[in-house]
Amino acid sequence: MKNIFYKLFSISLLDVCLMGCEDETKYLPLPQAVPFTMTVNNTTFVMGEKLVVDLDINPDKDGSEVLANEDFDIYFTAKTGTEDVSGVFKDFHNIVTFPKGEKSIRVEFPLKETGLEGSKNFNFVAFSRGYEIGNPSFPMKVSDYYRVNMAIQGNADNIVTEGDKFVLVASLDKPRAIPIVVSISAKAEDESSFENLPSELTIPAGALNAKTDPISLVMDGAKTGDKELTLNFTSNSEANPMKSDKLVIMMTDLESLANPDMYDPTLVYEHPEYPFVSKGNKSKFDAWWGSDRSSSVEITGKTGAKPGTDYASLTSHPNQKLAEEGWKFWSGVEFHFIQSSFGWSMPTKPNTSFGNYRHWSFNYIPTKSIQDVFAANRDKCSNVTEDGTYQLWVQAGSTPGDGLGASRDYGSAAVYIGRGGSGASTRFIHINPGMRIEMRVRVTGDRTGIVPVIELRDAPGGVFDKQIQRIDILRNTKGNLVTQGVFSTMEDGTKTSPLPKIGDYNIYWVELTTDGIKVGINGSTNVDVPSTSSWGFAPADGLALDFLFAPADNRPDGWDSVLKAISEPKTDPNTPMMEIDWIRFYTNSTYSDEGVTYWANAGQLFY
Repeated sequence: MKNIFYKLFSISLLDVCLMGCEDETKYLPLPQAVPFTMTVNNTTFVMGEKLVVDLDINPDKDGSEVLANEDFDIYFTAKTGTEDVSGVFKDFHNIVTFPKGEKSIRVEFPLKETGLEGSKNFNFVAFSRGYEIGNPSFPMKVSDYYRVNMAIQGNADNIVTEGDKFVLVASLDKPRAIPIVVSISAKAEDESSFENLPSELTIPAGALNAKTDPISLVMDGAKTGDKELTLNFTSNSEANPMKSDKLVIMMTDLESLANPDMYDPTLVYEHPEYPFVSKGNKSKFDAWWGSDRSSSVEITGKTGAKPGTDYASLTSHPNQKLAEEGWKFWSGVEFHFIQSSFGWSMPTKPNTSFGNYRHWSFNYIPTKSIQDVFAANRDKCSNVTEDGTYQLWVQAGSTPGDGLGASRDYGSAAVYIGRGGSGASTRFIHINPGMRIEMRVRVTGDRTGIVPVIELRDAPGGVFDKQIQRIDILRNTKGNLVTQGVFSTMEDGTKTSPLPKIGDYNIYWVELTTDGIKVGINGSTNVDVPSTSSWGFAPADGLALDFLFAPADNRPDGWDSVLKAISEPKTDPNTPMMEIDWIRFYTNSTYSDEGVTYWANAGQLFY
């Protein structure tokens, strides 16, 4: 056999005369072999369909036809690796002869109509000795049905971190003439782990795929470890069943990924439980504190919170790293159960009509916008305990609101220190850049539908107005999750962090410097917003440090059932409560209180 093609020319009379017989000159030999190409009608098939293969000899570079000079054989294989899978075909042609004088042939390979389960992937290959074949190999897939495949977009491993979003994609190998509807459901015990999970997804007629909107894995605020979550699927088409009726997602536990420094308050203080006490209050403190409790730290150096304080004379931060950064103690609120916490004299009984002890440094937030659900009532819903902590809580029952002029079905504490009129006790401190604020706080109780909040705010009123400037130091929306962030007319930076147990005391802190704003928990900086952001943050009147409770945006049915069952909110472990052990203010050399009008009794020390 001669393995070359011949080129077909138009024949003239002169050619015939010179070359003799026309039959012998119809096929002119080429100087080299001419390639031909293989094309297929598809690469994905199901039972009963047909693979159609076309083999075409290419025209030459001038566009003239090229025909076969002889018969030659073409060999076909269908293999997965070395395994022969040609058995999926009803009739498979291993060898086909390409006839002399032809420029193309078509070969049909019908597939079996029954007996195939699932799918087979293989390479379909054509070969001919001595001839070059363009596109000699095609990867193919033969299935029992055109099944619907469900997958996570761009995530072949199916691993999603708690709190992240993902998109489900339903796909087909070949468009169908009718829409295909896939029903979606979570395994019963996994339902609460998904947010925005659709009940179905439709692949439109003529389309190959469809996508869901982003689906979230809900942050549970607990250190559970990684776990498997299962989604179940069904198709409404018997001709297009599911490739798999379930998808297993491995959820990476967010709490297990958290920075361990965030869990360790001893990275700020070796003994964070030790109270600070001023030299002037030491004798009264000792009489109350006694000798059978933890040690205390006496602040013997000068303190701030009065005009003209010399920075150099202040006491450096006990933490060596923070001391090296230039932070020095300015003032604090330690909630000692002594006279300085309550006013001009030590009360012999609770100083409110509700049987609670009111702290002298805090005032109520008279903002109506935060009292749509909870009436803010400082005297009813806060108390300084004889152990030296400040309790703030929410309780059920008709409650008049401070500055509201009306009552609500629930009461809560909403108090602040800092920004205020010159005659207000809250103005013992001027909060502005050049200051680091730390607070040791724990959050307890059943907080369904309730969001404890600690924030810095620069606008009177409008605490939850997104257009005001604020810093979230603690916003507990669920479980052990704490959101911290910086907000101006835009969101400059936020981070939601999981704690092992928000019911334990942790140190929440914020730094306001010329370089920007940092917010963190214990030894971890969670938010760092540079001074080049949209945050201006230097109001002449200083800032307010707020402690309050906000109603959750989406309160579930029965959210208040536990709350309504509480009869003694100060002692019931289910009471939604913030407990503050202490608040400490540090300043650096950039801090200035020049021109500040302090409270008339600015020398009063609350530690």
